[in-house]
Amino acid sequence: MKAIKNNKIICAATYVRVSSDEQVKGYSLTFQKEENIEAIKKDGATPPEERHIYIDDGYTGINGNRPALQMMNGFYLLERASSATISNINEDQIFTGALNNDCEILELIDNSENLQDKTICNENNWPAGENQTGVEEDTIRASMERINPDVSGEVLDNWKTNNKTNINGLDAGNNPILGTPKAQNSCYLNSS
Repeated sequence: MKAIKNNKIICAATYVRVSSDEQVKGYSLTFQKEENIEAIKKDGATPPEERHIYIDDGYTGINGNRPALQMMNGFYLLERASSATISNINEDQIFTGALNNDCEILELIDNSENLQDKTICNENNWPAGENQTGVEEDTIRASMERINPDVSGEVLDNWKTNNKTNINGLDAGNNPILGTPKAQNSCYLNSS
């Protein structure tokens, strides 16, 4: 897994599965894992850490309801500086640096360096989110959330501020986060 490079997140994960003793004989989980890691290296990516190798042992491929597959296709939490940023939810990756309160373009790049998605700015501001500072009880910070994951992040109207009702997680001081780390966004709308 690579760290952030110029505001680009580059990471690799792999998934392996067997459902029967017959499959294990010819195509074991260990063999699949080694083959997948070699393919990732061949693509020029850093092999995934153990926590990003997803294994379903004994699950049929006919059924998509497989625990590791669902986890792999789930939500990804990128935490800044340490695991303490969000006190009650484990991060998938820690990065150093910071995002400022003026807009920055963030790009999601796959292991072949292809652009998969990116954010947009509304002039010099983030398209949503809230960062009001004041006396401690008057400080409000609410996350910017994507409305529809099937619509490009470059569409300005595809972003909203957390609704302050659907929230998830606690900050380092054990205060509720006005956001949804590692969970469905409060403003989520699916086009399908």
